[in-house]
Amino acid sequence: MTPTRVLFVTASPDRGGAETVVVQLLTGVDRRRIAPVAVALAEGGFRDELGRTGVPVVDAGSLGRMRNVPRTLGIARRLAALITRERIALVHSHGTQAHIVGGLAARFARVPAIHHVHDLYAETRTGDAVLQYVALRIPATTIVAVSHSARARLLSSGVPWNRVRVVHNGVSLERTAPAITGVDGPVVVWCGRLQRWKGAHVFLDAARAIRNAHPKARFWIVGGTLFGKEPEYATELREQAARLGIADAVTFTGHVADARPYLASADVVVHCSIEPEPFGLVIAEALAEGRPVVAFDQGGPAEMIESGRSGRLVSPGNTDALAAAVSDLLARPDLAARIGEAALQRARHFGLDAMLRRIHVVYDEVLGVRLA
Repeated sequence: MTPTRVLFVTASPDRGGAETVVVQLLTGVDRRRIAPVAVALAEGGFRDELGRTGVPVVDAGSLGRMRNVPRTLGIARRLAALITRERIALVHSHGTQAHIVGGLAARFARVPAIHHVHDLYAETRTGDAVLQYVALRIPATTIVAVSHSARARLLSSGVPWNRVRVVHNGVSLERTAPAITGVDGPVVVWCGRLQRWKGAHVFLDAARAIRNAHPKARFWIVGGTLFGKEPEYATELREQAARLGIADAVTFTGHVADARPYLASADVVVHCSIEPEPFGLVIAEALAEGRPVVAFDQGGPAEMIESGRSGRLVSPGNTDALAAAVSDLLARPDLAARIGEAALQRARHFGLDAMLRRIHVVYDEVLGVRLA
């Protein structure tokens, strides 16, 4: 059987969570069934990374600003010609901007399209919400949502229930060696890109309270600025740590290519986005490292963590409850160890193999393949 050629469309210059999933799919799909091809619509490090996967990467031009409608349409038409020339049978677009172009190109070339939604669609009128509104009106045979929370937002935006499939993101279940060693005291880790909505400043507020209960506790903020967004935030966090009197206990790593070794080092991992997270790849990675996670009870994290068993969920925005839950786990290492063991079991639901199985089912549905 000749493998089906599938075009993966991305539009991000840098690698974040969604781009990590793209790389996992490109390198993990069954090559006996799927022959992946990639296109990056933005210049940057992620385009270079795609080239290192060994998957063919085609050039349709750089997208730039979406408000340039003639340019956007021109790239979509070039991509459509490429789809026809390369005999692409399916277009799989990742993210809003990628689907606006990839979905249009698929329509022009008359092939099916998958719109993979890695965000929670906005409930307010913002620039992102406008683009999301447009993307939902670009034809897609199927929409893939990374969580049931993301699916619920799509349904509230008017998408028919039978067009949406939930495919949780996947992570490797192989454990990694800790990056942090020789520390005299418990290690508490926050991981993510440095944007306000990700809540690193909330973590610092909680850290002060945690340190009152555990004076030897040390705190790591793992991540840096990506996509050129909010570059001033990193400086504000350092100033906040100094103002709170905990600068000597806080380490800022900046952007790291692989956060897993830092998660593997943690006694407790904290996730405290102030807006609901679509999925929470960091949480899945922490579970796979057998680390107890304390998170706000909303969005993807609320689906991933069984509170009291494989982690702890607290009321969204409640910094005192966040600090108390972390402090309790640090004070009760036997309980933390039991939760860590349960986390390892829970991680199986979010393994790479599980994600790949589900995405192949979606491909079979879209392509009309008879399932064995």
